[in-house]
Amino acid sequence: MASSPRPSARRARRRGGMRLESLAAGPVPFQNELDVYVSRSGVGNGAAARVAVYDVTGKEVRVLFEGGLPEAGRHSTWDGRDPRGGRTASGVYFIRAVVGREQTSRSVFLLR
Repeated sequence: MASSPRPSARRARRRGGMRLESLAAGPVPFQNELDVYVSRSGVGNGAAARVAVYDVTGKEVRVLFEGGLPEAGRHSTWDGRDPRGGRTASGVYFIRAVVGREQTSRSVFLLR
């Protein structure tokens, strides 16, 4: 399994009681697996969240997670494949996390 995400992460601005805390992905560059972690803060049992991978043209490559996001956060793994199991090409991809009304993204590099 891939190593844990880098501790650095982009932080989204606060809007109300729920807050997208961080989005981390690593290792970068990666060859086989990318570990993705998203967390939030605020009151509640779970915020509606969606984490997906996009290519440089903005096309959605794969959804990693969609559903309630616990306050403790959620780990997902991307194996560098599309939804049909096909290998994606080497290059830059973007991991985008949306939690409620907040969103953030992080670029990663897949090296085949």
